Amino acid sequence: LKRKKGSLFQSIQSLQKNSAKFSAKRDACDEKSAGARNDYLLALASCNAHQRRYYEMDFERILRTMECEMYDKVAEYLTLMSRTELLTCSASQASYNKIKEQASTVTRGYNLRCYLTFYPMLGQNIQYDFEPCEGDRIEKIMTHDDISAQILDSESKKCVARIQKEVKTIRETSKKIQKLNIAGKAENDLPPDVEYKLDDFRNLIRKAETEKCKAEAKLEMLKEGGSK
Repeated sequence: LKRKKGSLFQSIQSLQKNSAKFSAKRDACDEKSAGARNDYLLALASCNAHQRRYYEMDFERILRTMECEMYDKVAEYLTLMSRTELLTCSASQASYNKIKEQASTVTRGYNLRCYLTFYPMLGQNIQYDFEPCEGDRIEKIMTHDDISAQILDSESKKCVARIQKEVKTIRETSKKIQKLNIAGKAENDLPPDVEYKLDDFRNLIRKAETEKCKAEAKLEMLKEGGSK
């Protein structure tokens, strides 16, 4: 009977050992889960900041670059043509008065609204939301232990350093642009090599502003999670 009881039921000591083993495995899984969640949240913050930066700043600049002031020039040309014809040909005065009125409606704002009406996806500022795993109710960065807290503090310092670096880049590049715009000359009057340099500097500033925006978003997410 003693042998049969021993084969059917485990001792209390064996159960305690198994319980300790499973508790250790659960702690390890919780630690990995917290690390994966933190990485996910940081990536989302960076991605959303980049998206906001694109739709709020870069998209507008891209459109202006592609347009090359076309709408202002078209409006100016039509207005000048209509005025000239009104002075030289009184018989066609009514027709050119109509052209003059219509020329005043040629604006990039109206054209942009029409463009976005046909292609609405280009004007949508898409933001991605955090999608936790099933049963996971934590939606912000958290520290699981001292090691994860050190990792997050290190990440915060990296973000601060990145922001300072990009601010310095923006400031120094802006000074270089001011030096190139000598004597208040119009941009069209500058030599080709100077125009190329201006474009490079502006692109550097755009990239620095984007990286700064992303780092600020990550830093804000880290602060919400309690990181210093």
